[in-house]
Amino acid sequence: MELDLQGWKVKLALVALVALIVAVPLARASHSNKSRADDWRRRALVAEEAVAGLQVVIVDRSRALNQRTIQANRLATELDSNGLALRQSKSSIGSLSRRQKALASENARVRRANGKLDARAAALQRLGLTLNACTKDLASVVAAPPAKRKAAISDSRARLDACRRATASFDAYLERPR
Repeated sequence: MELDLQGWKVKLALVALVALIVAVPLARASHSNKSRADDWRRRALVAEEAVAGLQVVIVDRSRALNQRTIQANRLATELDSNGLALRQSKSSIGSLSRRQKALASENARVRRANGKLDARAAALQRLGLTLNACTKDLASVVAAPPAKRKAAISDSRARLDACRRATASFDAYLERPR
């Protein structure tokens, strides 16, 4: 079979065949590219929606984090304040404890001094009673009628010795350092 390449029909058929051979792969590639582009568009939309959702989540989480940070800062400030107050309380407790010990020591000293004063007051009272009794006895001797006075004076010699001892004790008391 011989082919007549001179005819326009054959040339047209060859050109159509070549165009078909070239156009079909190009059409397939174009169709494939369009499918891929559509697929990428769908993926981009899904990704945009996911990004938008994630941005909302990030904003919410950022707000929550900011609130927690503010809360943590407040708690830290309060903790510092409470720590300072605790240190001041401990210091106050220490100074109050020292003051309480000093007051207890002072109280013991005052009680000892009070005991000494009570003992002195009791001694003075005994001396005072003895001197008062001596004064009354001597006054009764002096006030006695002259006839009874000699008898009263002889009876009162023992009393006079007791009065001298009481006077000596009182003088010794007065000379004691306070």
